[in-house]
Amino acid sequence: MEDNVINDAVESVVDGEFVPQQVEAALKPPTPGKKPPAAWVQKLKTIGIWVGAFIGFGLVVFLLVYFLMFRPLKLAHDALAANAEQMETQLADYRTEIEAKETEISDLQAQVAGLETENALYVEYMVYLKLLNNLASMQKAQMIGDATSMRVALANGQENLGKLLPLLSDADPSLAELLQERLALLATSDAEPEEMYQEVETIYVYLLELQETLFGDVY
Repeated sequence: MEDNVINDAVESVVDGEFVPQQVEAALKPPTPGKKPPAAWVQKLKTIGIWVGAFIGFGLVVFLLVYFLMFRPLKLAHDALAANAEQMETQLADYRTEIEAKETEISDLQAQVAGLETENALYVEYMVYLKLLNNLASMQKAQMIGDATSMRVALANGQENLGKLLPLLSDADPSLAELLQERLALLATSDAEPEEMYQEVETIYVYLLELQETLFGDVY
């Protein structure tokens, strides 16, 4: 009895007749649905998907290249650049030190050259003093009549005068030639001892007069 009541409740009337609800639904005209998208819209969506995929793939490749290749290379380049800059600074310091050393060496070379010149002057001064000593020995030998000592002193005097000729020629060429001739004359002359003594004295005085001119900074 209850089943009949339920069935009656779900029934409806169609054209004056009772029709089940499922059949009624089937008999209703279909409601209009959404139209399928157009073909160009579908193609546009496909193209958009491919473009997005390509952009994403490119971005992934870019990130991989950047982090795996470009960034390490950039870091290495920056490190090399910093190292090169540090080396350039060190080289600049080394150049400054080298220039200072070169200046110091130049000064030392100038000092050495001055010392060599001064030493050469001292050597010539020693020869000059030996020549004066030779002349004094010649005078002594003439006073005591020692011919052998006279010849020895004269030979030594000629030798030392020959060593001084370049310096004497710079100071007084004519005097240098005169002194050389007088010593040569004494070696071959048979003059009296007093005359030879006086000749040697004249040569001695000439040399003394030149001492300050030749060795003013030495004696």
